[in-house]
Amino acid sequence: MATKKTTPAASSRSPANTQPNTQGAPAGDGPEQQIDIVRQLAGIVHEFREHPARFTKFELMCGLNFGTDPVTGLIRVTPSKQEEQFRCKDEELLGHAGSERDAFFDAVDIFAASGAALAWNGVSPNKDFHVVREMSANFAHPVMSVDITFRRKGEADAFRLDMVFVGFDNAGSAGIYAAGRGKLLK
Repeated sequence: MATKKTTPAASSRSPANTQPNTQGAPAGDGPEQQIDIVRQLAGIVHEFREHPARFTKFELMCGLNFGTDPVTGLIRVTPSKQEEQFRCKDEELLGHAGSERDAFFDAVDIFAASGAALAWNGVSPNKDFHVVREMSANFAHPVMSVDITFRRKGEADAFRLDMVFVGFDNAGSAGIYAAGRGKLLK
């Protein structure tokens, strides 16, 4: 089985309506294109949530931070295994969602509602580099770390993406951020 893969790369709290990318291939590196990738991923996550039978394989490890309190989700579904684990340390988000599972899916929507995103290039400048703290500019910006592999029924190839995104209100804010952290960005 062939796998399409990208290499590791490098607020408003209202859910976004997203549509999955059926082609499975990210395009473009600017902040507007990178938020489109995030929205496509959110659409795929929600497609799985609503229609898990459409997938022969779905593996997701995802962490989101809108401050210092993380929200994480782990989903592994194959023909022989089914596992889900969710954690939400964000009390406000958990209070609105009612469960850690729902808080995770809401957090994916919230991040996808960002106006722009930039991706980490995967290079740590030193051994003490803390990806979330450094990429969020000490928790000033939301961060989404995602490692997803999936294959829909009837598709020959699996899709895999492993990236860390930083969210922004708009492309202008992303540009200001990039001016100071360009060596860390894809």
